[in-house]
Amino acid sequence: MSAFHCTVVKVGPVRDLADSDNLAITEVYGEGGYPCIVRRGEMKQGDLAIYIPIDSLVPDNEMFHFLAPLLPVGQVPARARSIQAKKLRGTFSMGLLIPALPNMVEGQDVTETLGISRIEPKDSMSHLGYTDIEGLRRWPSALIEGEEVVIHEKLHGECLRAAKIGGVYQIGSRTSAKDDGHFVKAADSIGLKEKLPDQTVVFGEAIGHVGGFPYGQQRGRITARLFDSTDPRTKKFHDYDVFSGMCQERGLPMAPLLYRGPWHSALRELVNGPSELDPSHIREGIVAKPVVERWDPRLGRVILKLHSHAFLLKTKKGAV
Repeated sequence: MSAFHCTVVKVGPVRDLADSDNLAITEVYGEGGYPCIVRRGEMKQGDLAIYIPIDSLVPDNEMFHFLAPLLPVGQVPARARSIQAKKLRGTFSMGLLIPALPNMVEGQDVTETLGISRIEPKDSMSHLGYTDIEGLRRWPSALIEGEEVVIHEKLHGECLRAAKIGGVYQIGSRTSAKDDGHFVKAADSIGLKEKLPDQTVVFGEAIGHVGGFPYGQQRGRITARLFDSTDPRTKKFHDYDVFSGMCQERGLPMAPLLYRGPWHSALRELVNGPSELDPSHIREGIVAKPVVERWDPRLGRVILKLHSHAFLLKTKKGAV
């Protein structure tokens, strides 16, 4: 799960929104970042502003009165104060950008100061991150032009973890072991207990009828696709060729690979289109990482995700 912050940013170029007399648009964190629609004339390039990402819940106070009528504390429905992806005048917007308060400085984290929280999923096991995956929109230059990368389809399901250490096998969500239920069924469907080599932890997605995305599974059936692995002794993630080689040797299915080759920004377009597992589904998004594991001092492990506009609008879900 990516880190959650509401940050003071410097406003980039602002352009008027077509077909609107009072709206403009800018991109937070530079070209290719998060598009945000603002009121025309409210801010200009170089101003300081507070960026509140989608999937945020803002407090019921005067600062955010424009989102919903002010009522006695606690009476405003949560949905009226939640920041979600939306389209205005046919243009996609990903978050809320408001003028910074006096004395705020660029880069300041104002999450706690403003009383903003992250909307937690109803299912505490859904989308639990196995590593901190930041958004490609937030870090558009983290992948180096020309470096060899792999891009796989981001599947819509529940994060699954399995480990075999000293011959002892465990299966569960990202944070807790499970000895029954759909995580075990998903792992059993691909023979994970028998096929997983010792001293290996694998991460994957349990899929099948999660949020209306069955991926070709019959009702009541669930399966899994793997996307990463680590060595539990060193806590290091395996390079892609080590992970994929293990999966191929052991007959373990992986998340669909969409691309391998030199990175260039046009590859972001792979986020669009149908799922490789079931063309009747839209693609949730993509995950991109270097073929050889690499760390960045700003964000840690270099692995980045990008959600499709179609998925965000279909599910009304915040994501980065």
